[in-house]
Amino acid sequence: MKQDLTLTTKRAVTIFEEMVSCRRNYCADDEFFKMSDVWEYLCDGGNEWKIKSFHQLPDQALRPKAAVTEFDHIVRLIVESGLWSRAQQGDKLSNFVLAHEAGHLQLRHNSRTAVRHFMMVAGEKGNSVIPQDYFELEANFAAVVFQSGVALLDVSLSSNELARRAFSDVAQVKKVQAMVRTEVFMRELNRPRPSYPRAVL
Repeated sequence: MKQDLTLTTKRAVTIFEEMVSCRRNYCADDEFFKMSDVWEYLCDGGNEWKIKSFHQLPDQALRPKAAVTEFDHIVRLIVESGLWSRAQQGDKLSNFVLAHEAGHLQLRHNSRTAVRHFMMVAGEKGNSVIPQDYFELEANFAAVVFQSGVALLDVSLSSNELARRAFSDVAQVKKVQAMVRTEVFMRELNRPRPSYPRAVL
């Protein structure tokens, strides 16, 4: 039997801090957004970021609908046109998939391997994303943190309410909330970090 993938607390805290910092470069902690708006914002600044859409045939419904590539300093989001349209309309799973791809970029997974894959599987409540390896698990965690920010720590917010505000997948938000609200996570998050003198060369 295949063992479930899990993040260590230390790695989860590192990703949490990195994605919250990245999010704060885009908006305030109490603001939420659609990921389609984030990608358009990134592509609006020049020629280094691009969005390329494609049409998917009905019999390809469970194939990956988005991917990100980086080649020769140009980042391309390759996204199925239906998914992009649904993300713009506020669909939670579609926005989560776009955040997942942003997570790969921010965590620099593309520098470790050329192509990463996730699997779309059909369930009782529609399609969902199943992580196939550790990189995918990290990207899922990063996606939710980027979409939700420090609101994940707010015990007054249910996963349904936060997912609605953050345009994120409810099941993924619930998983991340459960992890970041544990005593061990909060202890690691609040642990004093050693400071090192800055060397000027």
